[in-house]
Amino acid sequence: MLLITNVLFLVFCLTACDDLSQEARSKYISLAFDAQGGTQINEVILKKHPWWFNTLYLTIKDPDITKEEFKDGRIDPKKIENELLPNGVQRIHYDWVTFYIANDLKSIEVKVEKNNTHKPRGIEFVTYGYRESAVDFFVYQEA
Repeated sequence: MLLITNVLFLVFCLTACDDLSQEARSKYISLAFDAQGGTQINEVILKKHPWWFNTLYLTIKDPDITKEEFKDGRIDPKKIENELLPNGVQRIHYDWVTFYIANDLKSIEVKVEKNNTHKPRGIEFVTYGYRESAVDFFVYQEA
């Protein structure tokens, strides 16, 4: 009886467990820019499960940001421009940073404007995945 119970438990574990190795992943966990800004591309390693953009989080506290722009640890969605361009690319823009998600979801182009604030700044790009946030990464810019 114990053998049957163990076999049934093992079969349950093998069939019920989610295979998180099939989640998409970003190649880089963070991108760093100097104060001049610029453009970098973060490749996405696609697997079986898709991913979607969720929101942006500030990662470096900025005393000039008002509570209306920064709620519950994330940037107010009303302050984030999110549009689909005619070529199928999704454009996400907030203040000083713009993300261009390729229509095949295999790359994210990040454009950062010149930093005239004389303060370092950072933002987290947050996604939905099949079971977890899979393609999240950070963007940092020097003062």
